[in-house]
Amino acid sequence: MKGKGGEVKKVKRGDREYTENFLQFSKGACQKIKGFKKKEKKKAFAGTAVAFLFLFCLIFPFGEKPAVSVAAETAEMAGMAERVCSLSFSPLPERAFGGKKEEVLLSRFTTKFDGKNLPRSHNIRLAGKLIDGCRLAAGEEFSFNRRVGKRTAARGFQEAPVIFDGKFTKGTGGGVCQVSTTLYNAALLAGMKIEEAHPHSLQVGYVRPSLDAMVSSSSDLRFTNPSGALAVIRMYADENSITAEIYGRETGYEYRTESAVLRILPPPPAEEVEGEEDCVLRREKNGLKSESYLVCYRRGKRLKSVRLRRDTYAWVQGKLQKKREECPLLPEDGTQGGEQTEGGGETGNSFGKVVQND
Repeated sequence: MKGKGGEVKKVKRGDREYTENFLQFSKGACQKIKGFKKKEKKKAFAGTAVAFLFLFCLIFPFGEKPAVSVAAETAEMAGMAERVCSLSFSPLPERAFGGKKEEVLLSRFTTKFDGKNLPRSHNIRLAGKLIDGCRLAAGEEFSFNRRVGKRTAARGFQEAPVIFDGKFTKGTGGGVCQVSTTLYNAALLAGMKIEEAHPHSLQVGYVRPSLDAMVSSSSDLRFTNPSGALAVIRMYADENSITAEIYGRETGYEYRTESAVLRILPPPPAEEVEGEEDCVLRREKNGLKSESYLVCYRRGKRLKSVRLRRDTYAWVQGKLQKKREECPLLPEDGTQGGEQTEGGGETGNSFGKVVQND
């Protein structure tokens, strides 16, 4: 800053001289100079802030990352998203409630399945995808059959093992009951009010007794959101498991489920049939009587336990195939060492007739 005559004005402080320009950018110096008006002091303070910001930028430079680094990070994030999408039906939202504080994870429940059974795995993923993202308003009811719809080939469902009339057989949409069971348990743990749930006729292996939820064209899974706030259902799967999550308002309560086997029901002796070799056509399985409970906790203290239901699962009779015995050669006179009768008949067994009748 130059004064009249082009000379730089300097101010001497002790043994040092400072330019007036420096003093105008220094807050401390401005406060010590007498004769400044209030308005001039405000301008000096603003100038000081700009000066310090300029110095800070010189020491710690801002700017975009190098192009190589940004590209590498973008590729890494894209790869991660691809891996997540390959395991789940859709990317999980950043905030299911649009960022509201009341959004918390109320429950999560996972069941396992055989990923090598491709038709059944496909049905599980398809049903889960149809449910994923469902939003339940306060007091609104969820219906599995209404949300998933009919399990038909036209809608993409494939043939896989189902339980029909107490037996395992093939049917379109096999495996969907594992999705309803997974969601049923998540609903229990989230404090949802169960309106309708049904057990299978046979015990299933992916959940404890009396905690399954069978669905069919005439049987549904229904529950209501009693929290007084919005609830969001998420479902996703990896190669051999399906997970249900429910988000909603924190209630301060925690729920757990318990299962108890009351009685084992053994099957009758296995049925035996003849065949080309010895093998097991159907493995036997015990039936049982069981019941389940929902236990409510608050701050780690057990408040109450409510029985959910009591069920009976049928036994499965085994079926064994025994290798067919070869018929011995008959003597030339047509007898087999049996006692002749007057009519030329024979007492004893005719192996040829046994095989034919069987």
